[in-house]
Amino acid sequence: MKNLMILAPIAMLVLIAFMHRKESNVKKTVMGVMLLWILVVLAISGNVMRAVSPLFMAHIVALVISYFSLVYYVLTEKFIWFTLALPLLTMFIYLMFAWFGNEHLPSII
Repeated sequence: MKNLMILAPIAMLVLIAFMHRKESNVKKTVMGVMLLWILVVLAISGNVMRAVSPLFMAHIVALVISYFSLVYYVLTEKFIWFTLALPLLTMFIYLMFAWFGNEHLPSII
């Protein structure tokens, strides 16, 4: 599993570079690298959710779906925005659980 977490972003960078050599589309290349960077950051920051196992598993599934959505974007240049936003949604749900479930934080209501 650890090898897959390292090889998947490297494989995506190779795919982005290959498509850039084939099409010479700088905008698509930059967007692909930026989206990959965002997915890696979300994967790393998602480790704070380990305390809530079902939400953590949902976050991992959302990251996998977003990764394949990024592959689809690199190959066809068509966005599927909802699937790219799924990890952000799981992070937001976790932050809401942490905010409302923590007695030490001041209430916003």
